Amino acid sequence: MKKLLSTMLMLGSLIFVGGATATPANPVAGLGKPQIRIELGQRRRHRPYWARGERTGYGQTFTRVVRRGWRTYQETYRVRYLPGGGTQTVLVSRVRLN
Repeated sequence: MKKLLSTMLMLGSLIFVGGATATPANPVAGLGKPQIRIELGQRRRHRPYWARGERTGYGQTFTRVVRRGWRTYQETYRVRYLPGGGTQTVLVSRVRLN
């Protein structure tokens, strides 16, 4: 009786543990994702070529009323704040009010 019970327990544990272990086709299947990631070396100091210029920064659009000579205009600007601390201002439209 003891031999039968121990054999059944051993086969049951092999089936349970065997399903979770790695197979030769996929050697890391039984391993989970790592808890931490360690990277050696310095971080990149410069932005890549595709992240420069047009694709970086965030912006706002604002409108103001301006007098130029005898006329009054409503000007709409788009201001972009760049990562290096600079700004880029573009006049979107100018509409004459009177």
